[in-house]
Amino acid sequence: MTLTPADSPPRIKGAVIKAPRDWMRTAYGVEAYQSALSGLSEQDRAFVDGPILAGSWYPIEPWDRFQAAMRAEAFARRGHNDLQFAMRNMREAGSVIIRGVYKFLLGLLSAESAVDKCAILYNRAYSEGHCEIVQNAKGLAVLRYRDASPVFRTNLKHNFVTGIMFVLELNGAKGVDGRISRDEVVDGKIVFEVMVTYQA
Repeated sequence: MTLTPADSPPRIKGAVIKAPRDWMRTAYGVEAYQSALSGLSEQDRAFVDGPILAGSWYPIEPWDRFQAAMRAEAFARRGHNDLQFAMRNMREAGSVIIRGVYKFLLGLLSAESAVDKCAILYNRAYSEGHCEIVQNAKGLAVLRYRDASPVFRTNLKHNFVTGIMFVLELNGAKGVDGRISRDEVVDGKIVFEVMVTYQA
């Protein structure tokens, strides 16, 4: 039986997890990587440690479980908190995604245009929902992800605001800061909003 998109579990695109997976193994060492894997089920380990193809879709929950295990390893071994881990991930692995897969020429764009590109990226990353720009003015961006299963909350919590901050950093913005401004479930679907301020 073939699953229709409505029947499929929440998924994430291989293009946005392959470089971070490889980065985690290198940045924190094979021992930390293997320790994180050891806490996963055999099926989850096979997925995370196996081949990840940029154009394929993968279940998001095992990926989030692995990331949680790696965040714990990063804290235990290096004292890195969740934000430090996420921003290091973005800065060291994110450029492969942004520059390689999506080929954004960020230095040639205004900050507002770079924010527009963030929405495009997040609309391609997940199998459900959509990203919309609520506000995009010089020095302030508000983006919302909505109409997706609450399962996506964990991934959005750790990667949505930091991803936008990272793209603005790549664009040359200074003093970039971000926060989650809304996080709720409405009629069974997530409404997840972030606010990012910066100096263009």
